[in-house]
Amino acid sequence: MNFLRQIKPRWTQKEAESADFTELTEHSHLGKSLVTIRDPYSAASEAYRSLRTNLFYGVKDYEATRLSGKSLQRRNGTRASSKTGSKASHLLSATDETALWDQRSSHLQTASKVIIVTSPGQMEGKSTICANLGVVLAQAAKSTLVMDCDFRKPEIHTFFGLPDTIGTTTILAGYHHLQEAWTEVEEGLKVLPAGPVPHNPAEILSSQRFLELIATVQKEFDYVLVDTYPIGSVTDAAILAAQGDGVLLVLDPQKTRKGDVMHARRNLDAVGANVLGMVMNNIKQGA
Repeated sequence: MNFLRQIKPRWTQKEAESADFTELTEHSHLGKSLVTIRDPYSAASEAYRSLRTNLFYGVKDYEATRLSGKSLQRRNGTRASSKTGSKASHLLSATDETALWDQRSSHLQTASKVIIVTSPGQMEGKSTICANLGVVLAQAAKSTLVMDCDFRKPEIHTFFGLPDTIGTTTILAGYHHLQEAWTEVEEGLKVLPAGPVPHNPAEILSSQRFLELIATVQKEFDYVLVDTYPIGSVTDAAILAAQGDGVLLVLDPQKTRKGDVMHARRNLDAVGANVLGMVMNNIKQGA
């Protein structure tokens, strides 16, 4: 019992002997970065909930601005501005897992249901953001699908402790139906792993069958979060960005270079992507 006293010195021996450690092991199969389930009361989890709020109400704010502009245009016969207003960037909290919502130059839409999550380069935290944002969306009673379409280095299944033998690629190959491939990991949250890595990711993402799959899940869920390969080096993310309703660009201020961000934005603009905002990951305390 000594180790129990070291963990929680105020416990009595009777309390220690009767303690229930089910919650400590219940999520042991989950990736340590899935803080919204493993540590839902942490500052990092609150940052994800703030990101969720910006996702919800940033869309509404933009729609109100857009409708107001249309009304003004009808009255004055002038062209309405397409800008989202003077709202500045929002720093959510100063934690190791902080997110930043950047609405500058965004073009938000109320129909943003299929959201592509990408980054300029590798190891910038896009999969971490995608998985945790999916959790907090489901916690807000939004039916959510986290869909792994990173067909080069898939990671979403590792966050939720799922196998990667069945997933998006096996659906597209005709081996499985959608309902057979996803797993409901939390109430309202389903996860679809990438499946076996194919040799031709860009061709698969451009196929008619993939377009039909996206159309199906768009009707099925309130939100579909699509994790994809970084946009800086291959065309996968650009292809998906053109098909989705919006894009979240994840940055790591410790790693991401300004030139890479500009290159990523040019690639997204080239396909007419609707960039919802930029999310900063791995902001250290005191930064």
